[in-house]
Amino acid sequence: MNILMLNYEFPPIGGGGGQAHLALLHQYAGRGDLRVDVLTSAPKPGLAAERLSDNVMIHRVGIRKKDLHVWRRSEVIAWLIKAGSVYRGLIRKNDYNLAHAFFGFPTGWLCYRTAKRLPYIISLRGSDVPGANARLKLDYKILGPLVFKPIWQKASALVACSEGLKARAM
Repeated sequence: MNILMLNYEFPPIGGGGGQAHLALLHQYAGRGDLRVDVLTSAPKPGLAAERLSDNVMIHRVGIRKKDLHVWRRSEVIAWLIKAGSVYRGLIRKNDYNLAHAFFGFPTGWLCYRTAKRLPYIISLRGSDVPGANARLKLDYKILGPLVFKPIWQKASALVACSEGLKARAM
């Protein structure tokens, strides 16, 4: 099986979602029945690829990141634009069976745009669900019904790190 995974908060950027993703990749490493590409971010501009194992490749799209643990709207938009072209290139070059987005937005947005071509699942991790982060209250109000709900509805599966988070998303 060929899987394209997306996570804009992969170590060293972010927190728990990236660490959970890294732990999952370590479980996938060395499995002959899986080939995994990861599309993620980097704190400095540029593109880079690194091999985690024989079957796991990490593709980093760099932006000018001010703080490794806090995302600003401008950084999310910059990553989304730059990562979008890399994402489209990866799905053109590779025959993926599935995309797996960590976070409903912004990574889920990329998957949503290609859902007819590539089925996707979303791992909801916290701040990507309205009400989980007070700092994003306005973003939730504007993007929730227009962007988040369609992304979730088109996904083949939604997986949350808790039942409460999944209930809040639904």
